[in-house]
Amino acid sequence: MNFGSPRRGRGGFMCGRHGAGLDWPEEKDNFSNNILLIFAAIAIINEFETSTYADLVPIIKFFFFTGCRTSEALGLCWYHVAGNSINFKETVVVGVGGAHRNTRTKSTERHFPCNRQLAKLLADIRPTSCNGEDPVFVRADGSPITYSELRNAWYGRKDAPGIVRRLAGEGKIEDYRIQYNTRHTFISRCLETGIAPTQVALWVGNSPAMIYQHYAG
Repeated sequence: MNFGSPRRGRGGFMCGRHGAGLDWPEEKDNFSNNILLIFAAIAIINEFETSTYADLVPIIKFFFFTGCRTSEALGLCWYHVAGNSINFKETVVVGVGGAHRNTRTKSTERHFPCNRQLAKLLADIRPTSCNGEDPVFVRADGSPITYSELRNAWYGRKDAPGIVRRLAGEGKIEDYRIQYNTRHTFISRCLETGIAPTQVALWVGNSPAMIYQHYAG
């Protein structure tokens, strides 16, 4: 799979100054922890595609492709997507009284460059006619995806395991990993392919010091 990005890293991950994203590796000769996470990602997405939560596949892929925070994906509207760039400007967070939409200041919003695979994902789910303020990620009935729906699909309930917890219990992936681990996977893969920590920090909205301390130390 070719992302159209200027650099290709071992294991199928491609990213660079014109775009960033996560591709599925074809070779299985590298069994580092990060590669195992990629194979788990493949299993997770495949399972979502054949489940009753198939309408969540685009947002699950988006998490892996961008390393964005859950609140950022839920807060993404179509007017945040322009050309080959995503503007992470708004978030949806759960607090007292339910979910709330927050708008970031100019200094804290960030732009994320799309490679061809990410651009195609967004193009495929964009309605032919939509309002710019419509959420990008919705259920099959058009309602916005919520935190609780993501949790139920990924983790499940006490007596009803979600997709990822069930895969771990069946031994189809190495361990259960929380949904936020998609962010750690993206960052780790970027660094593994030689992307500068300062560039990764810009893409994911962390400080370079945080990237060095937790990932590149």
